Amino acid sequence: MSRIYNEHGNDRLKKELLAFWNRHPNGGFLASIISSALDYRKIEVKKALEELVKTGLIDTYIQSSLTLYSLTKDENKRELVSRFLVNRDPVPGLANKNLEAGKRISGG
Repeated sequence: MSRIYNEHGNDRLKKELLAFWNRHPNGGFLASIISSALDYRKIEVKKALEELVKTGLIDTYIQSSLTLYSLTKDENKRELVSRFLVNRDPVPGLANKNLEAGKRISGG
């Protein structure tokens, strides 16, 4: 699994996205709302979201012609995300490099 974790771009942002969904596990959000909440450019957020969609951790759905993103409904994958955030267990699509989930590092 660790090979998968190292293949993706902005892992810090992905960790922040998962921490965001830990706080809002049943929410569905536009990429623009998420980028504003996390203080990242929308293009960065969309790229990270699409990579998390490929891992199956994030789902997309269309509502009123808008693409919304949400934490997967798959309970096993939700448990992976929860364990990662609490214990820093590995999650597919993320490098586990001594970064705390949900904590911004200055200069990023």
